[in-house]
Amino acid sequence: MAGSNKIPYDQALPILQRFVEESPDYALRDDPEGPFGSNHTITRGFRRGDPVVFKCAFWANRTEERGLRHFSATGLVPVVHDVIQLDGMGMIIMSEFPGSMGAEFRQRVTDPAVIGPLMEDVGASVWQLLSVPFDAGSTQEDPRRYMAAMFARIRDIHGRLPHSGLLRESLDFQRKWSDVASQQPVRLCIRDIQEMVHEGRLVGFIDLEGVTAQTEAFQLGCVIAGLCNDRGENVRNAAWFCRRFLAGYERARGSTLTEDELCAALAMLHHVKCWRIALYKKPTEDWREEDYTKAAQNAVSEAERIVWCNQVMREFVPSLTLKTALSV
Repeated sequence: MAGSNKIPYDQALPILQRFVEESPDYALRDDPEGPFGSNHTITRGFRRGDPVVFKCAFWANRTEERGLRHFSATGLVPVVHDVIQLDGMGMIIMSEFPGSMGAEFRQRVTDPAVIGPLMEDVGASVWQLLSVPFDAGSTQEDPRRYMAAMFARIRDIHGRLPHSGLLRESLDFQRKWSDVASQQPVRLCIRDIQEMVHEGRLVGFIDLEGVTAQTEAFQLGCVIAGLCNDRGENVRNAAWFCRRFLAGYERARGSTLTEDELCAALAMLHHVKCWRIALYKKPTEDWREEDYTKAAQNAVSEAERIVWCNQVMREFVPSLTLKTALSV
């Protein structure tokens, strides 16, 4: 498995300082929150007085750059100002959105009169992102071939993992509905979609590290997974979030999602969970014994999330027969 791309802050800071000294347009900010980020070292600053973030790693994330530039005309993603490789460090400098993460905002503010319209805005904006023309021939990514390889990988290892029965059911469900998803046009999708909220209004989306050539069902599955992620919520409350999101999405799309399309979205949600269990490894990568140990740990947490999402989605597709509880 490839090593981490994250550069330690004490290694990144001198390079950043030299960059801003030599670049009069830029300045670092005295940020009391300090650097943040799990896969990158991210810190704040200014470009000609406007707030920006410096997203630093050993090499610049060209996947994220592609996503930011692809969606730029929508105004829903940060603006890329510079992509730089300097002294062994890669850096994307982008505009900073004001506000807080949507998940954090929903925990603080529970007024339906605020949250409902916000979730509908998120839905409409996700459709706007999916509507950006994408030339599938411009990439070597083939979502159908990749998913087939992932099916094979999870099927090979699931017998060695906790909740193997649930995982087998999940794989069967994915295989059944992947045909519906595969018939949809290929679009550029955001795997870990994170909305930013300021004063109760949607600003846009950040964290495009995982953009990938996929389909509408995949994008919906990723968003629904995020909305269902708090397993401590009441099922009906989580379903309400999803319902308001889907209302905005369908209104922007101009048509209602069919039951088959919703099942395909849930199947892609399951796929994302299984992909996490498989440690985000490429299907061709070799596995070591310690990989099985990590996968087993992930299987415990992701199995809980899978049954939680099944419970929520049954509110939309009552005919679903998937497990909604873990076997003791």
